Amino acid sequence: MEEFLAFQDFLHEFMQDSGSNIKTFADNIDCKPEAVGRWIAGKYLPAPATVIKIAVKNNISTDYMFGLSDIKTLRYHAAKTSFYERFNTLLVLRKYNPYQVAKACKISNSSIYHWKTAKLLPSISSLYRIAKLLACSLDYLLGIGEYI
Repeated sequence: MEEFLAFQDFLHEFMQDSGSNIKTFADNIDCKPEAVGRWIAGKYLPAPATVIKIAVKNNISTDYMFGLSDIKTLRYHAAKTSFYERFNTLLVLRKYNPYQVAKACKISNSSIYHWKTAKLLPSISSLYRIAKLLACSLDYLLGIGEYI
């Protein structure tokens, strides 16, 4: 999965440029070094809340972290809407319905229903696929950027 490779590349680049190691990077974002090690190994991706923390604390765009943009700097803007409201806005703008997105992104319809009713965020892998399909910013989907 390309999002794993892009994030691995980002982590290597970030730690080299900042002179940090797994422990100092983990301490910076208040997580366990073992988790960072698993991300670097490509075994897991961080939860959306952790990706947001990395972006905001280090002023780095999530689109850059996942190879969706060459623009490194985060243009932070705290969203006043829920994920599902932002997602629904994109559906209207891009002329998609939830079923089409679910099918194209290999996401269950029940997951989309839970995003709406439980106000949950999708996994980073799902967000990545949605951002690519709907040609939008991952920062926007995560609620930390205002530009679609």
